[in-house]
Amino acid sequence: MILYSYKEYIQAITEFVQANPEMDGIMGNGFATSLYGSLEPDKELLDAIDSERPIGIISDDIHAMWGNSKALELAGITASTPNPAGGIIVKDPNTGEPTGLQQEMPAMSLIWDILPASSKEDY
Repeated sequence: MILYSYKEYIQAITEFVQANPEMDGIMGNGFATSLYGSLEPDKELLDAIDSERPIGIISDDIHAMWGNSKALELAGITASTPNPAGGIIVKDPNTGEPTGLQQEMPAMSLIWDILPASSKEDY
């Protein structure tokens, strides 16, 4: 399925999350970073869908991961977390808080590693 707006991504993620209440965490892929600004997409968009389970969505170019607050919490990502070598934890320039966007694999793996492994059926 090709999605063309951030609203379509939110709708698709919402539908999947609601259809899979038994999953301990959600990992997805395919959001286009070009639809968002430099600090987005932010964690609040995913928090509004589910704030109890970790959610991590990989970008279509596989260079970024978007996580909700629960994913950041479980990964130990806070305002004081330094960028890992070769990666960026995007932070709000005014508050220093992580926005929910991690760029490049060293930063992405912080969230990737806390999400439950996906089965063949999940894919």
